[in-house]
Amino acid sequence: MIEVRNTNSQAVTGPIYLVLDEMSLNTTLTNASGVTVNDIPAGTPYIIVSTSGLAPGERASVKLEFSIPRAIGARLRHDEDLREDDEADDDISYVPHVLSNGAAP
Repeated sequence: MIEVRNTNSQAVTGPIYLVLDEMSLNTTLTNASGVTVNDIPAGTPYIIVSTSGLAPGERASVKLEFSIPRAIGARLRHDEDLREDDEADDDISYVPHVLSNGAAP
């Protein structure tokens, strides 16, 4: 489960998309809502977090489901959590970014 929170002082209009850039090789976001067309890089998977937007301080969460080549022992990590001494071979990594305010991915 991943959570998106509106840290602004104003409401964010929906829909709100979570885009997973630089996802691990051979990894698929199996519950993706689609792939980017208008956001660079094109072809990146995204998932809809909220269709209605978020008020200031409000949170929304979504479950990310992955298919990976070697599922045994796999760990889910954001890129900023990886350290040089970690073995990343079985990890799923990605760089998340959020699109909102009517911007279609």
